[in-house]
Amino acid sequence: SGSFTNAGALAKSSSGTTTFSTSFDNSGSVVVSGGTLVLSGGGTHTGSFTAESGATLEFGGGTMELNTGASLTGAGALLISAGTVNVNTDSAYRLTGTTSVSGGTLAAGGDLIGLGASQTLTPTADILILGGGNLDVYGNLVNLSAATSTLNLTGSILTVSGGTATADGGLSL
Repeated sequence: SGSFTNAGALAKSSSGTTTFSTSFDNSGSVVVSGGTLVLSGGGTHTGSFTAESGATLEFGGGTMELNTGASLTGAGALLISAGTVNVNTDSAYRLTGTTSVSGGTLAAGGDLIGLGASQTLTPTADILILGGGNLDVYGNLVNLSAATSTLNLTGSILTVSGGTATADGGLSL
């Protein structure tokens, strides 16, 4: 088994797929600018993950805990293919690419996307595609908590073609 701890900067720039099957804990920064980075052993995160356009970050197993300080950003894709991803902070999710849940669970203890004063999110496609697995949001799917918050949509907030979506809050604009 074992584990990998990133407290600095990890960059994935080549094409193809790179897989970490051990526990991966990130308190630094991870940037995926080419190909696919698969994290399949779970982990605890307080650092940043960036998926640049044309690249994919895949959570493929174990339990991922995105805690205070963690963030998901960029115009690339996030794929949740297995395991559980717990978003434990309202400000973590800022991807402008598409998040696809094909297996496993994406769970948010509060709002999945919470935008505060003067914050803007401009997704380049559908925000979430649920093609299998589960989406469990215990707050709002999207919460624009201030009059100066902006969500610019070019696609759908949620597309469900399989799996189960549950949101206790809903959509707060």
